[in-house]
Amino acid sequence: MPRVAHKATPEAVAQVCEKLFRAGEPITGEAVREQLGGGSAPVIYRYIRQWEEALRIRHLTMEAALNLEAPHVKALTAVWHAAAAAAAPSRSTEEDGT
Repeated sequence: MPRVAHKATPEAVAQVCEKLFRAGEPITGEAVREQLGGGSAPVIYRYIRQWEEALRIRHLTMEAALNLEAPHVKALTAVWHAAAAAAAPSRSTEEDGT
């Protein structure tokens, strides 16, 4: 019997996360799974966390490349932390299945 390809690959999850992010939509396991048409929740969450880490690195790289002044860096960092904090409760609720 041929092996079935997994829908939740790192690349596929990253692509969906990027699409949701650019649309201003929340990046949740449920939203990503829906866009993928299936996939294992733990795998999807692992790949979402990888995408978030890559986004954080991109943010830090952009910050260094632009050599922003301290007040701007503080403001962007505050926005980043607020967005991450706002996303965290919904993600942990989904992971628990509640």
